[in-house]
Amino acid sequence: MMMLIRVVDVVTSGLLLAVSSPVFLAIAILIKLDSPGPVFFLQERVGRGWHRFRMFKFRKMAHGGKSNGPGITARFDPRVTRIGSWLERMKLDELPQLINVLLGHMSLVGPRPEIPRFTGEPYSELWNKVLQVKPGLFGPNQITHRNESELFPSDCQEVEAYYVEHILPRKLEVDAAYAARKSLLYDIWIVLCGVWVSLTGTITKDTIRTRRWQIAHLLTCVALGEATLIAAFLLRFDWNIPGQEIQHLQWGLVLMAVARLICFVQFGIHRSIHAFFNLFDAMRICVSTAVGTLLGITAQMLLNFRTLSRSIFVVDGLLLAVTLIAISYTGDRLLAAVNRRRALARGWLRACVGWGLTAGVAGVVAILYALALVWPGIVVGRSFDFFCIVGVVFCSRVVL
Repeated sequence: MMMLIRVVDVVTSGLLLAVSSPVFLAIAILIKLDSPGPVFFLQERVGRGWHRFRMFKFRKMAHGGKSNGPGITARFDPRVTRIGSWLERMKLDELPQLINVLLGHMSLVGPRPEIPRFTGEPYSELWNKVLQVKPGLFGPNQITHRNESELFPSDCQEVEAYYVEHILPRKLEVDAAYAARKSLLYDIWIVLCGVWVSLTGTITKDTIRTRRWQIAHLLTCVALGEATLIAAFLLRFDWNIPGQEIQHLQWGLVLMAVARLICFVQFGIHRSIHAFFNLFDAMRICVSTAVGTLLGITAQMLLNFRTLSRSIFVVDGLLLAVTLIAISYTGDRLLAAVNRRRALARGWLRACVGWGLTAGVAGVVAILYALALVWPGIVVGRSFDFFCIVGVVFCSRVVL
């Protein structure tokens, strides 16, 4: 049976390495763009019969991060990079361990290998049972401990001590039970369950609960992007979108939402519930909006929507960037006001509202004079356009 399992390991890992080579390349580029340092992280682990080997992983921390802290990645670990957080959540940082499987250090299925200082006492008896088999890329603990970092208390100071005392014993019991009944059919079942849990466990209820404001902020930014794209179409076609352009708008809404969602996450826009809004935040919003818009345009060109006016996307991007900056700045001022004493906050808010309304009224008066000179006939048959212009001017003056 062991020879058959080894043949399956070699053939499967070789095929997976060949098929996933484009994924390896893409992840490597993202890691290098995100932070300086090597693409791979090599760490000594303990394998079958207490044999030590160096295990491959994609680097998910800042270079040298493992040596500057605990050997366990806790929840919200500040050493983890933006790409590293995504790799850890998707479990893609484990992908290079296919190399260890091909070299014979690991199997496709088996207990997850540990670093040397977590092996031995005080659980030597359990370790002797676990290390009778090769460690694996997939293991039973990936099913029972899918999001291990969430098992640590939020205020945990001694991460390694908590891991050794509370988490490791339960993992060893599961691994020892697996080692006692290891077989090819059982391994296939573990792989199927592991793939399912890895996919479904990416977003958990606890993640949604703890990051609900960031998720809400992210979804609001994407929704505003959809609104600005619709507004850009309406402006381009004089508030009457032709029937043949409706399909372009529908595809644009989908592709722009996906592209901007990716860019907003990558540039950390969802974390920008500001305590202090500065020029760097405004630049980050502009860059993420521009990159997201370019990605959306590229996707639509690949779908052969080449007849679509590029001016739509220019107006869309400008509207979205200005809107996000205005909302972020206003949110920053409101949060600052809330953090003050209530009496001062109420007075500050009243002053802001008063001056905002004054500026809005002044802007409307100014635009009326301007329209009377350059577009005197706008009210005749174009009342909707007129009220839209006045409304936009009033709202923008109040916000800014």
